[in-house]
Amino acid sequence: MTGLCLVMLGGSAPRSKFPSLRPPLETRQVSAQVEIEKALGEALRDHTTGPLLHVRQRIRRTATPYSRYWLSYLALHESVYYLRQADRPRAEQAIKAGLALFEATPPRHAEDYALLAHLQSFAIQFHYGMAAAVASSRVKESAAQALKLDARNLRVHYVLGSNDFYTPARYGGGKKAESYLLKALALPDQTLKNTQAPSWGREQTYGLLIKLYQRDNRPELARRYYADARRLFPASTQLPAAAKSGAKPVATNN
Repeated sequence: MTGLCLVMLGGSAPRSKFPSLRPPLETRQVSAQVEIEKALGEALRDHTTGPLLHVRQRIRRTATPYSRYWLSYLALHESVYYLRQADRPRAEQAIKAGLALFEATPPRHAEDYALLAHLQSFAIQFHYGMAAAVASSRVKESAAQALKLDARNLRVHYVLGSNDFYTPARYGGGKKAESYLLKALALPDQTLKNTQAPSWGREQTYGLLIKLYQRDNRPELARRYYADARRLFPASTQLPAAAKSGAKPVATNN
């Protein structure tokens, strides 16, 4: 499930057709998003939480309507960092802190619900048995709320696809991931241009779709989407990892 951060409605697209490489509405990434993702890379490289702590301080100093959102997004990346350091207790603590921010201030917008669903999905790896099943149902509830508010939100479709991909087949998983992920690729990064709003999800969607096609023994599609993704994200470190992940959905990012 760690692959949720390092790597919907409607049926699958015909296999002979592929979503356009260029999003229907292009946008520039928000600075907080870029800083958080860059900070995680630096933290992993230097084996220190310093870069992540620095970004948290900056977000808290610069109050905006998206401050809570970015603090929650940061908590998710902190959890990824701790998992990469094999520190599961701190990883669980970090994701719980991110979820607690939504408890303190309930979600109101589609982006809030999409991120909440993302955190809830990521947190499933810290639950077992029926607790994991309950947690998965909460992901779907949050995603449903996001879709009611904005059915064209790329991120909620990615989260639904990711949740289905990582759900074991014995619990009904693995049936809808492809359609959710293809739907996500067909949507814009943002439905309205806003430099303060999130635009993540496309790279993660590509990465997970590549893993899905590898797992399902469909190498031609895996290669095609990998080539498309590399043209869009030439500096990506996630995509090569996804391409080397093999046929099984091994937990590894957003």
